[in-house]
Amino acid sequence: FIFYFKHMCPGCGKNYPEPTNHLFSFNFPLGACSECQGFGSVGTYPEDKLVPDPGLSLENGAISLISKPSFAMYFNHVIKSCKEYGIPVDIPYCELETEHKELIYSGKDDFEGLNDFIKCLERKRYKKHISILLSRIREYVICPVCDGRRLNEDARRYFIRKKNITDLENMEILELKSFIDDLGANNEIHQNFGLLIKKIQERLDYLIKVGLPYLSLNRRSRTLSGGEFQRIRLASLLGTSLYNTLYILDEPTIGLHGSDSQKLISILKRLRDKDNTIIVVEHDYDFILNSDYLIELGPGGGEQGGKITFQGTIDEFNKYDSITRNEFESAKTVFSDVQKIKSSSMKNALKLNDVKFRNLKSLDLVFPHNTMIAVTGVSGSGKSTLLCEILKDLLETGTKSLTELKKVSKMSGNKNFNSIVMIDQNSIGRSTRSIPATYLKILTEIRKLFAGTSQAKYLGFTKSDFSFNSGSGRCPECNGSGYSCVDLLFLPDLMLPCHVCNGKRFSKELLEVTYNGKNIHEVLNLTLSEAYSFFDSNKLIQKNLNFPIQIGIGYIQLGQVSSTLSGGESQRLKLSKFLHDECGSNLILLDEPTTGLHLKDISSLMKSLKSLKNSGATIITVEHNPYFISQCDWIIDLGPGGGESGGTLMYQGNTGNFITTCDSKTAVYLRKFLK
Repeated sequence: FIFYFKHMCPGCGKNYPEPTNHLFSFNFPLGACSECQGFGSVGTYPEDKLVPDPGLSLENGAISLISKPSFAMYFNHVIKSCKEYGIPVDIPYCELETEHKELIYSGKDDFEGLNDFIKCLERKRYKKHISILLSRIREYVICPVCDGRRLNEDARRYFIRKKNITDLENMEILELKSFIDDLGANNEIHQNFGLLIKKIQERLDYLIKVGLPYLSLNRRSRTLSGGEFQRIRLASLLGTSLYNTLYILDEPTIGLHGSDSQKLISILKRLRDKDNTIIVVEHDYDFILNSDYLIELGPGGGEQGGKITFQGTIDEFNKYDSITRNEFESAKTVFSDVQKIKSSSMKNALKLNDVKFRNLKSLDLVFPHNTMIAVTGVSGSGKSTLLCEILKDLLETGTKSLTELKKVSKMSGNKNFNSIVMIDQNSIGRSTRSIPATYLKILTEIRKLFAGTSQAKYLGFTKSDFSFNSGSGRCPECNGSGYSCVDLLFLPDLMLPCHVCNGKRFSKELLEVTYNGKNIHEVLNLTLSEAYSFFDSNKLIQKNLNFPIQIGIGYIQLGQVSSTLSGGESQRLKLSKFLHDECGSNLILLDEPTTGLHLKDISSLMKSLKSLKNSGATIITVEHNPYFISQCDWIIDLGPGGGESGGTLMYQGNTGNFITTCDSKTAVYLRKFLK
């Protein structure tokens, strides 16, 4: 007689672990793939990164990693070993025999190969300079053991209706919901796991209702947009069924198509009906009209704002002469400003044929030259893929074309641009020492003005002393950072204002120097608009401040820490700097530039973009805002849905025909807005 354990295979005799929660989680060693540790990808060091210039010989530094002065000992070892094994070191690397290259990487006997050297460096990654060095040449590829599924083989051997857990994670949420519904329809399964299935169904249903049916459960968080991430958090909160709770949402419609706004509104109304209170910061007009109570702040931004200009019910709002209501009323009358596409624009257009990447399905796209183009469609339809992973590659790959990357079969018209610029919403600087005055290149001029005063000359201060990054004028306690760091051991560091300068960054002696009655700290606390008036006699400073004020960010301060700027503010600051320079025939890419903007600010942004277009630029934006879309010259609409049901070209042409003839979700929503 043969006795089998509970989880032993009778065929091969292998004993499988007890199925526990940890076995099916890649965050625990029990379930994680042993090769990639549950990350789904492994780091490699490809030859083209290690040998950026194959035309060089080994002795002339073809292998860039070991040609660093700090690795001179290993470099000499490689050259000596190559000579001993008959590998030429004085001919171009590209002319070496394949077996010679393999020997250099793998090594032999007393010849320590490059792979062993890299493993040695990997063990020293705790040193910052080693970590940075390796990150520059490392490339991540899908784990060959788990094929990117993150879980080990034991976890993947448990099935439900021929589907293991990674198969379910790879499904789109809508497809997964259908699978779970079918599972729950089975009486035996429902009897044993009915409550669990009901909970899963509810949470999947909430994800669908907040407009995310196209996502999969294994989607990496860093690939989500801000709006998607916020809606996932909202769906998780909805699943908790809380009562008498205050929900605060900051622009939940970011990245959400207008046709999906009503779904989100209905969910929030259901929350409200459960005796919850929901406070929403929002610019979307549908949200405003569906609110029970409105509070409008203004009348401007920064120091010009902070006042209640209206508060009351929606009926009172519709009768009130408010800034928001007036802007929306006037926005419906501007469609007539859109001009027809010139024949020269079509002749010099950027054309991409057979675009196939992710969910994009063999698209033939035309981007007319010297026009404003809006890429539209529901969430997940492929807009960001087209902008950030197709068009942006024109900027990042340089001479390597999209056809070589097999994303496009044919491309023309790309040589009609002087340059390609991606103006994203990333911060202009991560350091606390990064400020708008530095980015706009006016801090140097301000320091010159202070150094030229009689007080500065008398006290012996020069231009370099009026910098909080160097010189003798900065606070000696915090070295110009304005803060002191308190180490709380196992908790995050606590940043407190410097007790010597009280956050002013400069020494007491230097702050005695004034220009037009203000010291350097007081000048840096001025908003851009205030600084424009303050430096009325300096045309250079005013010129650099002119464009950011025109684009609607005159309320930010000269010395405001860059990391405190919102994504929209950072993007407009970058755009204003670009407006300042001579533009010419450039291709400018913008990803949802209206994020966080009031309609009045969008109007200012649109004027600036049109001035860029008039100077010869071609502007391509991914956008949901109906007012912004109606002002563009050319529309590329993707759909009809998100994920696998998206990526199809619904419309391509001028804006007038799109609004009047197209029946896509975007066109229908746009017509509703304009009416």
